Amino acid sequence: MNDDPLARARALAVRHKAELFIKAGPMLDNAEMLGRFGLTPERLAEMRENAEVLALERGDVWFYPAFQFKEDGSLIYRLAEYLDIFRLDSPWALLDLILVGTELHGMDIVDAMRARRDDILDRELAQEQGDGFA
Repeated sequence: MNDDPLARARALAVRHKAELFIKAGPMLDNAEMLGRFGLTPERLAEMRENAEVLALERGDVWFYPAFQFKEDGSLIYRLAEYLDIFRLDSPWALLDLILVGTELHGMDIVDAMRARRDDILDRELAQEQGDGFA
């Protein structure tokens, strides 16, 4: 018998993270980030610590969803705002919001970023900042 009343919830969370990881698409690991964007290990660690990039930890390995980057290594439109607002929350919660959260006009937040749909992006940010009627 399991004495942990949260065991089922924890198992669901693990499964949801695995689903999010797959849904996020291709991932870059540390070596790919360093090679592709010419970063040093120190700069990459600083980017993670300062929420300058969406980084997901699985075990002792960091992964970076490739969808967040343009060809030059910069972030897609307005992702930096979302990273800043969600700085205190889990990067997994942000990933859930932008990939699974509310779909408006047939697009998720990543689609809205790519399409530069400020109406959708502003509404989602306002709701996250406490204005549920934005």
